[in-house]
Amino acid sequence: MDTYIIKSGYISMFVFRMINSDIEIFILQVAYALRAKKFSAQRLIALDLNSLAHDIKIDFSPIQREIKDHRFFIGIIGGSASQKVEAINHGFYVLPEINAMQLRKSNKSIITQNLSEIINITVRSGQKIYAKNRDLICIATINNGAEIISDGNIHVYGKLSGRVLAGASGNKNASIFCTNFNAEIVSIAGIYDAGINLKVPMDTLVQIQLINDKLQVREII
Repeated sequence: MDTYIIKSGYISMFVFRMINSDIEIFILQVAYALRAKKFSAQRLIALDLNSLAHDIKIDFSPIQREIKDHRFFIGIIGGSASQKVEAINHGFYVLPEINAMQLRKSNKSIITQNLSEIINITVRSGQKIYAKNRDLICIATINNGAEIISDGNIHVYGKLSGRVLAGASGNKNASIFCTNFNAEIVSIAGIYDAGINLKVPMDTLVQIQLINDKLQVREII
């Protein structure tokens, strides 16, 4: 008999948004802000890279050191495929996009807030997680027989072995992002593909999306 239940919850995050094109200074200033303990430990913090050119290489090492020292959870928003892979290699998460209207509220502010539903414990067989009207970020493993559902995108950074349903309210623009894919059932906006596992390479960061009403797999390298 289980001694716990899983309840949905929402976690706010602070977002550093670049306001110039100097990525090296941006990274160093973020690292300094984290080192100065302006944020509590175990806070979720994101770097918004949407204004950065996709061919620029990023050295995340200064921030990586602060993650280890102060136990921050840090992710990136936007950026190219290669920038996302580099971030993952430094222990970062790839997070959903921020609503553009939210960012326009203050052009001078480098920190804004966003909400996503985050699950950081294993989802076991028979359990179900549903993120209503939100993206879902799963940091831990999704076991066989478990089910994760989101009206938006789904990001899984542990092993995905259960059922995953993105765009559950009919959003055909939703995607599934995963680093270790072995799902039982995959669906986006109610469209399934029973043979999707045969198309997804193991231990590879992939995006699954709908193209012409068919599930397609794209490696993010």
